[in-house]
Amino acid sequence: MKKRTFVILIVTVSIIAIFAIIYTLVSTENYLYGSIDGKFKHAEKTLKYGDFNIKTFIDYSSKNNPVIVFIPNPASGFYPLIRNFYGDLTREFTLITFDFPFSASSYNKNKHIAEDNGASNNNIISDELLVGSLAKVVSYSKGRFPGQKVFFLGYRVGASIALMYSYVASRNDELTKLRVDGQILVATQIEQVDKDTGKIYAMLEIAKSQADERGMEFFENMLKKIDNTGYESLDEKEKQKISQYENVMLKDKNPGFSDEFNKVLYQVFENNSKYYNDDYTKGIANYQNYFVNPDVLYSCNFFDIPTIFIHGMKDYLSPISKIRSYYLQIETSYKNFYFDEDMDHWILFSKKDFIVSALDDLIKNSIEAYGN
Repeated sequence: MKKRTFVILIVTVSIIAIFAIIYTLVSTENYLYGSIDGKFKHAEKTLKYGDFNIKTFIDYSSKNNPVIVFIPNPASGFYPLIRNFYGDLTREFTLITFDFPFSASSYNKNKHIAEDNGASNNNIISDELLVGSLAKVVSYSKGRFPGQKVFFLGYRVGASIALMYSYVASRNDELTKLRVDGQILVATQIEQVDKDTGKIYAMLEIAKSQADERGMEFFENMLKKIDNTGYESLDEKEKQKISQYENVMLKDKNPGFSDEFNKVLYQVFENNSKYYNDDYTKGIANYQNYFVNPDVLYSCNFFDIPTIFIHGMKDYLSPISKIRSYYLQIETSYKNFYFDEDMDHWILFSKKDFIVSALDDLIKNSIEAYGN
């Protein structure tokens, strides 16, 4: 009888051990959003900001690593992309990604508010809501990983929201404790322009970099004409010439047009159908008409933290000339501007070495400004 009991005990323990191993593998190496090499931990947390929910994703290997808060463009939540392209950074950083209220994975828990109050018409969505939501994420990050430096990495409109937040935090005594230690702003959208006009801005910058005087004169004249009478006022000959320039200037070496790059993106979308579901589509639609007012952003011109901009010269959704003008006017403890002549609006995912270099730059200068 004792022998039988011992055998049963051994079998039971073995089964428990097997399930424990399987659970560990599933929860740490083969999580829904893609594997990350090495030992790491994953957590999900729904934060509350008033009546609104903020779905938050955390990946880390140690609580003693600095924290990167990825701030998405609200109209395109991107946790699976961050997991795919930046998951290996969990060896050295804690990665925190989130979706704003009503957007992407946060939509489901807020959809009754959105549907009852017309969030898609911006009756609820506001700068205050987004900055307040970001403050909640920062507060959570500092509370969960006390004593660690916290950095922003904002993308597109998310970068604009980071700028507003950091400006307010530098002037509001109550928010001083929620100040972050530095920020990287990628493909920042300062002013919204249509794609056709944006392409002309991008090609003008390329012409300048190549000292192409004829190209510069042509694009400057086109922008003046558009500014006065709109893009549709251009005649067919002018549009044809623009198209000829575009085929040479914007598509050569441009990752946004690369079949290989697009295959990676589509693979991420296909592998994460639980994230990219109908609620995701409805959620990001709430933000299609949301952009930070340029006048508000231009007034955010002082930051007490190191600030780095990263931009692609071929970015026609957010022309580099407008970002450079803004960059020149801001005052901060440290600032830098990284740009690449061949990159477009997808630079966050196609120029990772820029991001890593900027992180090194940011950490170095945050230590010089505030100490360890």
